[in-house]
Amino acid sequence: CYTLGDFIINSGRKESGRLRTSTPDRRWVTVLIAILIPMIIMIPDGSLMADTPFFSIDNSFVSEQEYIPGGWNVVDTYNQLYTLDWQETYSSRLAVGVTFDLEMEDIHRSQDVDEKHVTPSFELDLASLVWNLNFLVQDTMDYSNEFNTPRKDAVEYGLDLDLFPFYLPELHVQFQRLIDTQENLEDKVERKLDVSTDYAFGDFFDVDLSWKAEDTDDRLFDNNDISSQDWDFNFNYGQILTSTLKVDFQTGLSGRQEETRNNAGALLNVEKEKDFDGALKFTLDTFPNFIADLELTKDKDFVENIDDDEITFSAEFLQGFVDLGFLTESIDLGRKTVSSPTEQSLEDNFGFAIELAGTPSRYADYSIRYDLTIDDLNDEVTPANDNKSVGQEFDLSVTLTPNEKITLDTSYNLSSTKDNGAETGSNNIFKIEGIFDGAPFAFPNLIFVPLLEISTEKDYSANTDSNILNLELDFLYLFVLPQNIAWEIEANYKWNRDDGELTREFDLDSIFGIDFITSTWEFFFEENSSTTISYDDDEPSFWDHDFNFDAILEITPRIFFDLAYQYEYSGDDANSDDFETNLEWRGRDMSLAFKYINERVFEGPKDVIRTYEAEFTMEF
Repeated sequence: CYTLGDFIINSGRKESGRLRTSTPDRRWVTVLIAILIPMIIMIPDGSLMADTPFFSIDNSFVSEQEYIPGGWNVVDTYNQLYTLDWQETYSSRLAVGVTFDLEMEDIHRSQDVDEKHVTPSFELDLASLVWNLNFLVQDTMDYSNEFNTPRKDAVEYGLDLDLFPFYLPELHVQFQRLIDTQENLEDKVERKLDVSTDYAFGDFFDVDLSWKAEDTDDRLFDNNDISSQDWDFNFNYGQILTSTLKVDFQTGLSGRQEETRNNAGALLNVEKEKDFDGALKFTLDTFPNFIADLELTKDKDFVENIDDDEITFSAEFLQGFVDLGFLTESIDLGRKTVSSPTEQSLEDNFGFAIELAGTPSRYADYSIRYDLTIDDLNDEVTPANDNKSVGQEFDLSVTLTPNEKITLDTSYNLSSTKDNGAETGSNNIFKIEGIFDGAPFAFPNLIFVPLLEISTEKDYSANTDSNILNLELDFLYLFVLPQNIAWEIEANYKWNRDDGELTREFDLDSIFGIDFITSTWEFFFEENSSTTISYDDDEPSFWDHDFNFDAILEITPRIFFDLAYQYEYSGDDANSDDFETNLEWRGRDMSLAFKYINERVFEGPKDVIRTYEAEFTMEF
């Protein structure tokens, strides 16, 4: 039996058969009392009158029966949830909410152990103009009929507090105490305290701070008591100096300390982390022609003594180019230094790109682009890691649209790489793809999509070449049928030659559907079929079929019935079917639903899964 006093005060370690309050516990209680006293003073006088409580029931039963060698494996699950909720707005200064929950789960297995879980909980919410308080206590009790398995308790106390006083930063405080007990198996107490705040002043700066403390007291196993503290501070500042110049400054300091002790309190191990990061960025934007960014960043690990500094500069210039479109030029520069007891390195990065793109007419648009990147790494500790890599890439793309029924896309890509002056690889890719609507050619429901791709890849370090020629022809046809009937057929032919190896495939897919709706019934039927023919191997070709049938009936305005059936047939004997039916009654404040599911796989060994479900809900 645990009380609120035991929760707050008796949270120390066992010593000589007695409980004592530890220094961290006293510090946490002091913080909570300092916050709660002003809140209690601000509560208005008067007596509360409760509204009619809200009560709900949600019960469900699920039985899963699976056929396995030797018989049926049956798993029955019964879930119960009872909720009593009361809300009262006393005045503009105070609102109260109380919730009681009782959740139970019973699992019975025909060929395994049974389980039972019971979770009672109580939650209290208090809210005023300047603070919110939430208190939660719950106990999760686990039972099992497995031999010699004792009951397990997981007790949790939680306190969440939000302060948002006028003209002051918001403050969030969260306190948790978790007790896990199981006779001769577990006896552990965890305490967690989280304090955070976030304050923003207009569009100028933003400050957020957080501090977390966790303590785990393992009373059963020695050398397993752990206490830790985490802190995080971040500051962001942004200011527009002129109409075109803006400065942004970001800095952060974070740290962590974790201590491991034995049950006698002796220190066994200490782990520490302390990091600093900062960034200063200047942005020059002379819209619409020129924009530039200069950013300086610094990261430091005080524990490992690692410094990581970086300077980056980027600029982009845009200008109109006669009637051909726009010319865009961009440059990126970067320098990164890493300093630690085991590493001293300097890396320079250079990037340049130029692109001419536009739409010279309403029937065509194009893009021509060239990229150059240079990365130079100098490792003073291990000179063998020094490397200078150069990459170049050229892209050309053209899109032609002579009319709304025809589109033609063409692209060409050429790229190459070098390491320390030696060429390491190159790629050439040419692609042309079109979309043709058959309406202008007396085929109004036919869409034709051809694709041709030619690529060459060279790897100089492995001395290998790769040449690929790929051709795809795709046809999609929609039949003209009555409104409630739809049928489409898609045919796809693929021809691929990869270094002399030829593969050819033909895919055919069909989708046929019927919708039939009456004043009370809704019927849906769909049949999907597909086949694949391969011309260059001995794999057999067969048809796959997927039949789907759905029916929905509104028996009365409160009673509904629906069923669904799916049958999958394949030429390789991988056949199966699924059947599902639902019956539901919906009252004003109650509902009752029944569901039955049957899933079968026909090829051996026999595989059948049956599911029975029933759910009852009530609210008043």
